[in-house]
Amino acid sequence: MASLIQSIRRNQGLDFVSLDPNARATIQHLRRNLENALHNLSENLYSKSTHFIFELLQNADDNSYPQDAIPTLHIELNEQGMAIRCNEEGFGEVNVRAICSIGESTKQNQSGYIGEKGIGFKSVFTVADVVEVRSREYTFKFDKREELGMIAPIWIGTPAEYGFTSFHLTLSPDVNAQLLATHIDDIKPTLLLFLRRLRSIQLRISGRNRVFELRNLTPGFVRLEGTGLPSTEYLIVHYEARMAAEEKRNGISRSEVTIAFPMSTSRKPIIEAQDVHAFLPVQSFGLPFIVQGDFLTASSREGILIDRPWNITLRDAISPAFLRGVERFQQLPDLQFGWLQYIPMNISDGFIQPAQSSIIEELKRLPVFLCQDGARRVASSITILPAEYKNSNDAPLIPNNYIKKYYLSSRYDTSRDRAILQKLGIINMSFEEFMDGLQEMDGDGSLQKQNDMDWYNRVCSQLRLLRTRGYPDWLRRRISELQIIPLLANHQWKPSLVQRLRSSKALFLHGDYEVDIPVTGPWQDFLLNSLKLNISPRIVNNALSPEFKDLLADSDTPTILSFLGQCWYDFGPKLEKSPGCLEQLRSIQVYASDSMYRRLDACFIGRKNLRSFSDLPFLPLEDPENKCWDFLGTLGVTFGVSSILYLNKLVALSEKYPVEVSSEEKELEVHECYQQLEARFEDNDDSGRIRTKFQERPLVYVPSSFASLPMDVANTHGRWLSLASVVWDGPRSMRSKFPLGRKECYPNLKKLFCRQLNVPICSEDILLQEMLLLVSECRDAPMSDDQHRQAHDILYDVNAVISKKPGPGNWLSRFRDVPAFPVQTAEGIKLMRFTDDFYVPDRTRKLARLFEADVPILTVPPSDSRGSLSRLLELFSSEQFKDVKHLEANVTRTVETVGERTPDTTCSDKFVERIPYIRRSVAIFYFL
Repeated sequence: MASLIQSIRRNQGLDFVSLDPNARATIQHLRRNLENALHNLSENLYSKSTHFIFELLQNADDNSYPQDAIPTLHIELNEQGMAIRCNEEGFGEVNVRAICSIGESTKQNQSGYIGEKGIGFKSVFTVADVVEVRSREYTFKFDKREELGMIAPIWIGTPAEYGFTSFHLTLSPDVNAQLLATHIDDIKPTLLLFLRRLRSIQLRISGRNRVFELRNLTPGFVRLEGTGLPSTEYLIVHYEARMAAEEKRNGISRSEVTIAFPMSTSRKPIIEAQDVHAFLPVQSFGLPFIVQGDFLTASSREGILIDRPWNITLRDAISPAFLRGVERFQQLPDLQFGWLQYIPMNISDGFIQPAQSSIIEELKRLPVFLCQDGARRVASSITILPAEYKNSNDAPLIPNNYIKKYYLSSRYDTSRDRAILQKLGIINMSFEEFMDGLQEMDGDGSLQKQNDMDWYNRVCSQLRLLRTRGYPDWLRRRISELQIIPLLANHQWKPSLVQRLRSSKALFLHGDYEVDIPVTGPWQDFLLNSLKLNISPRIVNNALSPEFKDLLADSDTPTILSFLGQCWYDFGPKLEKSPGCLEQLRSIQVYASDSMYRRLDACFIGRKNLRSFSDLPFLPLEDPENKCWDFLGTLGVTFGVSSILYLNKLVALSEKYPVEVSSEEKELEVHECYQQLEARFEDNDDSGRIRTKFQERPLVYVPSSFASLPMDVANTHGRWLSLASVVWDGPRSMRSKFPLGRKECYPNLKKLFCRQLNVPICSEDILLQEMLLLVSECRDAPMSDDQHRQAHDILYDVNAVISKKPGPGNWLSRFRDVPAFPVQTAEGIKLMRFTDDFYVPDRTRKLARLFEADVPILTVPPSDSRGSLSRLLELFSSEQFKDVKHLEANVTRTVETVGERTPDTTCSDKFVERIPYIRRSVAIFYFL
């Protein structure tokens, strides 16, 4: 109302006509001081001028809404300015007076309200010169160019839109509208999670629309959806804390802390740094979940006051709120083993770090971890069962009743969550614990009852590793006391028991000969040449002898390498003439520097020229620079920069990251391997070995960044593909092969993949194969949207081939006999043959819509398909497919009049008026 606006202006010392000159001067002085204060306030309140957007969001959430309305805020930015609309109940006199003042918020000391300072609205003047307010019967504006313009209302009388309160901003000339649009575009949908009332935000920027909506799912779960964003679900948990007295929260003794755990719609945790909210986002501390609390913030709302007892109490409530979330996770099959990812780690901020420590300490204390026996226990009583202590069925080699701790359930992802579990005190079962278990089994006779040779092999393999792990002698003595060696007649002997043993496969000259007669010179020649004794294991019939194989199987890696070095001069020349023996030696498993067992020919010698490649699997050699190890090159070991180095490095990367390379840096290493292989392919005649390795193993890496390839096939993880699964190029609809030559992949490596590795360019008949695969996938069932889209894409590519080549080949004749055409039937969309009874729709689809319920009609390509109806019709004009039935040609049109005929005089008059012009046009045309 205009009278209220005038009253407010008079109270602010404005619009006085007659006044004592001294009084007027005093009032003008006060107004100037207030004007300066307002200017400084609006300019310096926020570090970002665009923070006013959050203040408008806060105001919208604090409003009251009709019961049948979905609380919605509309924000529109265009060339004329900016408009903010909200379907709230509207302003009353109290609200008008509050917005025309400073520090008189209507929400002070009220729990659950965001606004409390009474100054946030003034931040709109960081971008606007004029702000019009329209709500119910109140329509006025603020013009900061006028005296006290940020608080002095000016009545305008423009009617408000029914059911909406709106703010119309005239932007200041110096405002960067493009930057403002970017900041509005950055509004996060997570804002809606903790707003009390607002359920939808609609943005319109230069004609482009975006919508965020919050939907309630099952109890405790909500879903956030937004234009152009993946749907994200959240588990919401609450905890109410007792609060001490606080001046800013007068009379409030309890306050709620809420945590939102983000996850995909398939209930997989989304782990990334989230914001802490004080109803609106305030700042990020690196927590993997969103925290909402009624935190006291600075006037700028861009930081939490970390020294206030009120805020410290809310922070300390994060831990019990998190534990409530853990209780919910344990009840949810999809999340009861993945929730550990939400445990905060490596938080360094001094304010929030105590919350992390409290969560970890409380989790250590509570029985929340599921064990293999189905019970939940505290972390200190649990151990992780490593793969080396499992049998072929993943059951423990040592049953749980023989160890002091309980095995963690195998359904936890201990590889992914290892650091978190270690932080909680849950670590891998140690070798000492393994030994304790074996001794317990020995004590009650369980070892003697074992008759599973796989169990013995696995246990003894672990015991044999003592030589490489450097365990103390007392532990070795404990092993020697175990009755663990299975013998004939079902006896069980200790390793230290001196009794009759079976003879070994190799016989050795007694050592006394070396004492009495030095084994050198003529005596050695006699033994070797006359008696045919061997000083190294034999090679028999181009194969390693049994004792040779046993020596390699029973020795650790340093012993094997030392033995090969000492004896190479003896059997090395024989090996070079025996490809089978060479392959046997190259394939022996050795323990490398990356703590993995690998083939010998996949390892490296750690010389200076290779030390920059820190992640390569190096052999454990004491003096790798010594030239005495060069013989290992014959066995495939790499010690120089060569094509084989990069080949082996590529193999090592594929083994270390079998699903997806862990980082962009590693992806670059893969790409470098390809570049080096291309440049060094012919070095030292290594091309054959490189081709063989690519044929034997999947060594073509496709990162997840190539997600759009093949067409429309989601690639959520990187993949290693074999040469049989790739081509250099092919039609866009191809899915059975991966095209490497497109610009998104490896277009600069054509020489490597095409000329050197013989990756083919896909032939046209792949389209027939693709369609046959699709037919086998669909069978006689209705097609899914993805299958429907793929069918049209294949047809589009077939049309492209036909348009380029008049006679594309025999495969097209076979294509006519394949059910390749998606047709709308009563049961849904199904594939039909070219010769089946269906109709091609008309271009306008008017007839198709009339008859689609009565006759089978070819479907129109989906809106996101690469094809179109016109290109599909082009296919049916080709020689191969021209005999198809067109709906338009098979429809007979008749016109019938219904009812009494009445002349339309108005329409007739219009045509009569045009007759002179029609005559004139006809005459001109005739003479031309």
